[in-house]
Amino acid sequence: MKSLDLSQIESLLKNITDRLHTKMPKPAGKRASELIDLVRLLSTSADEELRIYLKTLYPDFGWRNTELGNAALKQTSHESTYWIYDPIDGAYHFVQGMPMWSSSLALIHNGETIRSFVYDPATKEMFSAGLGDGAYLNGIALHPISKAMLSDAVVATALPPYQNQAAHEYRKTLASLQSIGPEVFIVRMMAAASLQLAYVAAGRLDAFWEYGSDVDDWLAGALLVNESGVKVTDSHGEVFCLTSGGIIATHPNLYDAFSKAIASPSNDQPI
Repeated sequence: MKSLDLSQIESLLKNITDRLHTKMPKPAGKRASELIDLVRLLSTSADEELRIYLKTLYPDFGWRNTELGNAALKQTSHESTYWIYDPIDGAYHFVQGMPMWSSSLALIHNGETIRSFVYDPATKEMFSAGLGDGAYLNGIALHPISKAMLSDAVVATALPPYQNQAAHEYRKTLASLQSIGPEVFIVRMMAAASLQLAYVAAGRLDAFWEYGSDVDDWLAGALLVNESGVKVTDSHGEVFCLTSGGIIATHPNLYDAFSKAIASPSNDQPI
């Protein structure tokens, strides 16, 4: 496989994302559907721009559009190496003119994430990781220090929109929040999943979990977490992969207590 020019890839991602940042709308009482249409329009444009650049640099690599979800997974399943790009992760923050959204880019090879980038345009922070090469923030290696006890932990999750065909994940997340709340120092919900995972890798958060099947939102951050020395699994404690349902990321010495604490008797009950 052709070697990667990491600085060039980071520069391309940064430049496109910084321009998206300048196009953040000012809240103007628009309906949610109008704002979502705007995100899709801007995402499509950014997706096409980065795809053309990377296809020129790495013509043998495929491309996966995150908007196509599982259909795109089947579409790229025959390709051994391909990019997965999410121009605006944390779309609801973006359309409300708030920070804490990010762009993520992951390179998949033979079904495994081998490179990832998560960029926050508000703070100009570029998180990057390579399989077996460690995790970095603006070029500085990440080695987060674990809390000794779960009761001191600052943890985070994401609550999906109930109206967006996510009723089961919504209720499951609420149940886990009720279960974990008394066990930790505090729980936060901070928008972009890729950025929250990057924060776990950086030691700013002690754990992150999310239910559902939005693997595209987790792939880049999952590699960051893993390469920083933090444990990452699916929501059932199995190896995290392209087809995982849910994600749990926390330090190895907190993992058992944390995964047990987010569980509740109602979590696996059907709607």
